[in-house]
Amino acid sequence: MPRWRGAAPIEHALLAGDVKTGISIISISPKLDAGDILMQDSFALDKDMNSSDLTLILTNLGKKILIKTLPLLFENKLIGKKQDESKVTYANKFMSEDRKINFYNSANDVYNHIRAHGPKPGSWFTYKGERIKIIKAKKINALGKSSTIIDKDFTIACKEGAILPLFIQREGKKVVSLEDFLRGFTFSVQDKLNA
Repeated sequence: MPRWRGAAPIEHALLAGDVKTGISIISISPKLDAGDILMQDSFALDKDMNSSDLTLILTNLGKKILIKTLPLLFENKLIGKKQDESKVTYANKFMSEDRKINFYNSANDVYNHIRAHGPKPGSWFTYKGERIKIIKAKKINALGKSSTIIDKDFTIACKEGAILPLFIQREGKKVVSLEDFLRGFTFSVQDKLNA
């Protein structure tokens, strides 16, 4: 706190490419997540971490901080610190449409988008009317027309650079590796996505 007050702080931190995150124990206040800070801890974010990974780490850190905070709270040994209102950002709830990948963004932004929503519910795009999720991907130094498939490996061009999906999920199917996906999927190089 005060960064990412609201419903989806984990996803927003990853989407924004934040380099650090953490846990804040705050007092209750009438205004959303605006209470005084009682205890905090932070750590550097791994650039390959997804929403699920980060949730687990923050849950474990939250337990440790809470165990440290409660005795001090009961003994009235904590003094709350006001949040800096000039640093407030909000983490609005995401809707399904927000998870649609915009390949006209930079490869870095697309990569962060996939991390923020992965593995569940997942970032998605459409191809020939089918909704397909990218569960995990990596950035590639390749150029092409944004939002097109640029090679037989299913590399997707972005505004700057490209994304290579590593794990994909077709509608109504289970998550598969890119290798398995390519075995049973027909596409053409230069085909447009989200068309």
